[in-house]
Amino acid sequence: MTDVFNLMAMAGGGAALAWAMVRLAPDQQKSSPMSDPVIAPIGYVAPMTVMPVSAPVPARNKMKYDRREMPIRDGHAIPGGARLETHGFACLKHSMSPVDLDDGSEWKERFTGEATAFIRAMTGASDVVTRSVAPRSTRYRDSSGTIDFAHNDYTGASIGTFIAEIDPERAEERLAKRFAVYNLWRLLSPPPQNRPLAVCDATSLAGADVIPSQTYTYGEHYYQNALFRYNPAHRWYYYPNMQTDEMLVWAAYDSDPHFPSLVPHVAFEDPNCTDPAAYRSNIDARVFVFYDD
Repeated sequence: MTDVFNLMAMAGGGAALAWAMVRLAPDQQKSSPMSDPVIAPIGYVAPMTVMPVSAPVPARNKMKYDRREMPIRDGHAIPGGARLETHGFACLKHSMSPVDLDDGSEWKERFTGEATAFIRAMTGASDVVTRSVAPRSTRYRDSSGTIDFAHNDYTGASIGTFIAEIDPERAEERLAKRFAVYNLWRLLSPPPQNRPLAVCDATSLAGADVIPSQTYTYGEHYYQNALFRYNPAHRWYYYPNMQTDEMLVWAAYDSDPHFPSLVPHVAFEDPNCTDPAAYRSNIDARVFVFYDD
């Protein structure tokens, strides 16, 4: 895994600090036998002679897709549960206030506050900032939809820009200590979900798998994210029939090389979901954590 971290020019670093073990308590873990994996296409990218472009508007993507069928296993069946500090992701029991996407945007401020409090309690850090809170859905046209290529939202080349955007006056101070970004994925729709999210075990990722990509947010704000080449060693997981009181958390970046920093993730069509009325709605958020000295 160190090769992955060294591949990117990391801004800052900081000493390794005490880490809160993040996993389900014994009474929260689901007892699930190791069932056969689903086989579904994962949206990889083939090598190109130029940097690919991955865009929120699919028509503007400039990448060479390399879709490969991969086994995607039930994350609930990982012995002892997936751990954020090892696998790079974890599915946690955590109830939040109800969200109705048909009820305007009043939910967003409440969700932001609850997400910040959740990550602050999880990590023990006091300086926590939640950004990019957005709905994704296969049902609502005004949502951001789902992403069909494996990606990670940040690289070492772009993370400093995002930290500076939070507060330019505090950027140097924050970059000088250990910092991390965690993606939160809270499901809103009931099971079954037609396009669940798959996450890749960070320990199965090699440095040569990472393809830097140019991407942009709405408003033509360009930055760098990461796409991924096919590697048969990748171990993909998902959480079938997730409940609305479960929270999927994964590492989007960590300046400490002792912890996972890149976790490929992608939506996929679940071949086991045969209900034509099934859909997927969820809330995405990215939470920046600046660890205390």
